[in-house]
Amino acid sequence: MTTVLTAPTDTPPGPATPTTAPAVPEQRCAEQRCAARPRLRRVRYEPEPEDVVPPRTDRGTAWPGAAPAPPAPSTFAVATERRATERELSARRRAGTTMRLVVEVVDGRRPVRQLHGLVGPRVLRYVTAAILAPHARRPTARLTSVHVSLPARDSAEVTAVCSLGGRVRVIAARLELGGPLPGEWTCTALRVL
Repeated sequence: MTTVLTAPTDTPPGPATPTTAPAVPEQRCAEQRCAARPRLRRVRYEPEPEDVVPPRTDRGTAWPGAAPAPPAPSTFAVATERRATERELSARRRAGTTMRLVVEVVDGRRPVRQLHGLVGPRVLRYVTAAILAPHARRPTARLTSVHVSLPARDSAEVTAVCSLGGRVRVIAARLELGGPLPGEWTCTALRVL
């Protein structure tokens, strides 16, 4: 690097000002690369923890301008929901037991008398008529799935998929709460499709 001293023409005489010669091409390329390189800086994406905590109100924590928190459920609502859940669980249990027994009775592995108390008289006659004749080469019947829906408080609709006599069949049934035993689910209608 060469330093050239020149005296400007319009400045008063005094000490000379040093100037530098133009940079070598390799230096210029390195300087341009440094200038083209992006500069990284830290950016804060998340607020500080104290900024996240919502303010306390008389009904708990709430964000400013947010809708008020819903009131706590009453004990009556909680008890009603619990009874509905228990009713649904008992319907699902009874539907699974009844459909499994119906499949085994129709397959000839269980006697019809095991359905007494679970099904009504019309369903009992239907299942008795649907019992398959014993066959040595027929595969064992099995229940694949049971689906239960409760359209009303005291009734349940059941759809079951099973394999009977080597074919996939569907059983549609209706269970009602009550019947011969109070508080128990009884199958009042059933069809094997």
